[in-house]
Amino acid sequence: MDNFFRGGTLGIVFTEGELWQHQRRFALSVLRNFGMGRNLMEQKILDEIVAFTETLSKDANEPSCDLPWRFEVCVGSIINAMLFGYRFEGDRKFDTKK
Repeated sequence: MDNFFRGGTLGIVFTEGELWQHQRRFALSVLRNFGMGRNLMEQKILDEIVAFTETLSKDANEPSCDLPWRFEVCVGSIINAMLFGYRFEGDRKFDTKK
């Protein structure tokens, strides 16, 4: 299914094995440089996870849910919050900023 939608198992979330280990090491070193482990960064991530789970709860009764898009908004909001100080509100404007 990943091959159909994403062109293969790519990125930190969908990879496995040695490629995953290399990407994980790189991501952790970059995140440490941005302050991972500090309360401020953890709080921003937690805020986005809470918003993500609330959105999923709202979508629970819908006939379908665009989970990859929701996940992208969550990750994008975390990155935006750390770099620019604001988050995406979950609307489709995020698509135009990608």
